[in-house]
Amino acid sequence: MIKVSQKRLSSFYSSILAWTPLLSIYRSFIPGVSIAELLLALCIFFSIMIGASDSSGYQSSEKTLLFFAIYSCSVTIFAAFIGVWFEFNWINRVIRFTFYVFCIIYTSKKLFNPTIFFKSIFAFSIVLFFGMIFQYLLFYGTGKYVRLFGNFLPLTADEALNNDYNAIFSYSVFRPSSFLTEPSHIAQLEMYPFIYCLYKLKRNDKKYFALIIIIGLTIVLSKSLWGYVLVGIALSIWIFDMLKESHSIIWFLFMPIIIVVISSFLANSSLWNDTFSRIDFDNLEGSTSFSGRFLGYNDFLSLPLYRIIFGSGFGAVVNNRINNSILFILVGDGIIGIAILFWLCFKTIKKVNSSWKRNVCFVYIVLFFGSNVFFSVSVIILFTLLFDLHDPSKKKTSNSE
Repeated sequence: MIKVSQKRLSSFYSSILAWTPLLSIYRSFIPGVSIAELLLALCIFFSIMIGASDSSGYQSSEKTLLFFAIYSCSVTIFAAFIGVWFEFNWINRVIRFTFYVFCIIYTSKKLFNPTIFFKSIFAFSIVLFFGMIFQYLLFYGTGKYVRLFGNFLPLTADEALNNDYNAIFSYSVFRPSSFLTEPSHIAQLEMYPFIYCLYKLKRNDKKYFALIIIIGLTIVLSKSLWGYVLVGIALSIWIFDMLKESHSIIWFLFMPIIIVVISSFLANSSLWNDTFSRIDFDNLEGSTSFSGRFLGYNDFLSLPLYRIIFGSGFGAVVNNRINNSILFILVGDGIIGIAILFWLCFKTIKKVNSSWKRNVCFVYIVLFFGSNVFFSVSVIILFTLLFDLHDPSKKKTSNSE
């Protein structure tokens, strides 16, 4: 008989959570279930079997997220009964999202260990960094590009269908993604450890300084426009927080100079041109990287009024590609759903117990307008970190708040 203690299960769950962006790429032996989802389900099973406990009650933000999931399920069920527009595959989407929410408000609450999580995500970040360096050296040394994913394990159906890997250079630009499938996915993942390290950084703490350099380089080398935007937002908020806490003349004199120097270097490098290569400024609507994120609102407003207010059902879309969490919620859950989301964001920002978490909140609210991260397995990482009451950044310093 397998003996599992809550401590060991907590370490396993926290480590797996850090690696879910990679593990979610590959499918398990169960049809429609990724390796990440299977491992998370096993953690739920064993946490129930061992009777894992947690002494803290549920916060208002956690209840709001649960209410959002219940509303999404209700709208979808209602659409299934009365909507001629309903598609059966929406059931799969709402079940998957409900599972993610259950992981956040039940499993993470009982098993999440932030110290183990950050050790694991730092290790993952280093792996991504060296994978990207390898791709750069190989490409500029031999002219060959080698993708580092999907070579040994089968991809999930979504990854296999939604990505044309043979056309990766259709824009004649080298854009590495290391062991993940998209450069933007690297930027989305790396924002957690990047922001955490910023607030953990001390003058003589070489560990966190080195991690910031590694993570920052990984984001820059990915040539992800969203990565540049998110790093800029995170740094701006961090500088503002530091100015509030430290009135040293160094911050006021040298930080603007450093920012200008770094920005000038990026603007005059090939990285900048390659980053914008997928956006046709003369025809933005014809650019998939732009249209999938910022267009479609007019289509939403053309829907019947009751669908605009209440939603069409979780999973409904107005065009073939929606890479936008906000528009996805508007179409699926209507104005009521988006109101619940904004209330969730407000409650979370108000309740988080450290400055780095507030920074994460603002960064990901912006990301909701340009990514489907709210409906990916990564949403478990986001809300687990924000809802967690234990802040490891406060153990050795009191300046994190």
